[in-house]
Amino acid sequence: MNREQAIRDAFACQGMLLAYAYGIVRDWRTAEDVVQDALVVVVEQWQDFKSGTSMLAWVKTIARNKAFHALRARNREKVMENEQLNALVEQAMDAHLNEERMAWHERMTEALDKCMDRLGERTFDMVKGFYLQSQSYENLARSLQVSVEAVRKSLLRARNILRDCVRGSLTMERAT
Repeated sequence: MNREQAIRDAFACQGMLLAYAYGIVRDWRTAEDVVQDALVVVVEQWQDFKSGTSMLAWVKTIARNKAFHALRARNREKVMENEQLNALVEQAMDAHLNEERMAWHERMTEALDKCMDRLGERTFDMVKGFYLQSQSYENLARSLQVSVEAVRKSLLRARNILRDCVRGSLTMERAT
């Protein structure tokens, strides 16, 4: 595999990596930094990738290590942005993201927006609180006056509903 293909394949995993990193660090900005750091490693060490293995698994391992490093750093001191690193990742992203991938992302976002409208107000607020405002299960449970387990189950159901709805929307879009 050549450098360009390795980098293109790694950047195709970006959305999944962001969700994975968020699951570890529980902060969108930090998760974005983790993914950027992981992709910089790919750009700099692409030749370490073993052809025939899973690019996602390789990049996910890098992201996991970066996420745990970010958690340790956050506990020790406030993390400062590295402008040079951000510029390198942004440059690599601009060079390798293509219009088709961006169009797919736009279709996914539009489908998710439409599917969010199908959620009840309480569930919508719960999803918004958890994913956009980074509220914990405990904080959501307290504010909604329900148990933590009820919040977890509601969020699980909401994720399943949204996943199925988005898949259905995209499947119908491809059929037309």
